[in-house]
Amino acid sequence: MGPRIMAEQRANKHLVDIAIAGSGTQMQEYYRAGHLEPISSAFILAEVKDVSLWWQKRHHYADPEKRYVFAMLGDVSVLMGAYNTHLLRPGEVRSWWDLLDPKWKGKIVMTDPKARGNVGNWRILYYSSDLGPRFIKRFIEEMDVRFSVDERQRMDWLG
Repeated sequence: MGPRIMAEQRANKHLVDIAIAGSGTQMQEYYRAGHLEPISSAFILAEVKDVSLWWQKRHHYADPEKRYVFAMLGDVSVLMGAYNTHLLRPGEVRSWWDLLDPKWKGKIVMTDPKARGNVGNWRILYYSSDLGPRFIKRFIEEMDVRFSVDERQRMDWLG
């Protein structure tokens, strides 16, 4: 869709009213090309307009002017969790802290935290009152976690 929308914009044909995509590359291209209008005029519901109801009491944007690329995530995580049924029994891990058990050292695989779009998942852990930076530091330093951006590779490692 991206190249088509860009071509239509260059031809002065404005056929797209709303684009929903990740706040990364595609939206940034639209922003840099000047093809976006401020999004706040599209906010209709009072609970959307009222910034006091949002996390950190503000709307979150992914553009430098904080007007065009609205960053909204409606769930805690869209990523999956999986485990090897030959190594872990259901219910054996009851909390994040259980992952610090030395028996799991070198046996945990995750999406690389430097991968685009992955920071939100770490942010959830970081701001958790039960976990926070202390858990993240121990998890990374003690558990010899294997990171990869390739989901297929992670699943092979899991198996």
